[in-house]
Amino acid sequence: MGGYEDAGNLAHGFLYGSGSFTTLDYPGQLETFFYGINDSGQIVGEHYGPPNVYGLLYSSGTFTSLSYPGAQETQAFGINDSGEIAGGYYDAQDVSHGFLDDSGTFSAFDFPGTLDTQIRDINDTGQMVGIYTPTPTPTASSESSSLLLLVVGTGIACAYQRKLRRCLK
Repeated sequence: MGGYEDAGNLAHGFLYGSGSFTTLDYPGQLETFFYGINDSGQIVGEHYGPPNVYGLLYSSGTFTSLSYPGAQETQAFGINDSGEIAGGYYDAQDVSHGFLDDSGTFSAFDFPGTLDTQIRDINDTGQMVGIYTPTPTPTASSESSSLLLLVVGTGIACAYQRKLRRCLK
């Protein structure tokens, strides 16, 4: 499961199995991105067809569009073996929030005291991981704010490596 860009710079999703690649595009949409797959072969991601980005679930040969209620944009990043979907959405003020979709029931998740939150994955016990943007402190000098951004940015980059111990040494 993954994605590629064609010669026209449009993104497509793919599934790899039994030694071959199969392109999977959300019908009627310009672009498809895949981010997560569970042991049952259910895939989550997003599809883009103007004007918005919507989350997607691909299951048993069928695409389903996902949209957090009232959201301007929805992205599905992870799915566990129970079918719970973790992701993020942007509200009307362009602020991102994390969400959990449990059988069509959406719940929002925001890391306390932050500007933006995204839930990036969920395991089979329901534990979720994600990223957030810290709220700037009005009394911080530009020097300390830069250091804060550097430390936070490094931490996010390291988390993506999935081997956090290497980043912290």
